[in-house]
Amino acid sequence: MDSDAIDGYRAMQNENVFACIEMLKQQYTTIMLMPINRFNSLLKWKAKLEEEKQKAMEEELKNK
Repeated sequence: MDSDAIDGYRAMQNENVFACIEMLKQQYTTIMLMPINRFNSLLKWKAKLEEEKQKAMEEELKNK
């Protein structure tokens, strides 16, 4: 693999770990011990949930 690609992947995963800590109020060790597939699924789920919340809030504001 290309060294730049590996560094990019590491940087992205590092950002995702800290985003997960912020969004879900989890401990660093809890996140790091989580299987990678579960971690990625959790991030996708949370992002989708936040998007749905935002849409619902916007819809509610339109209806007022």
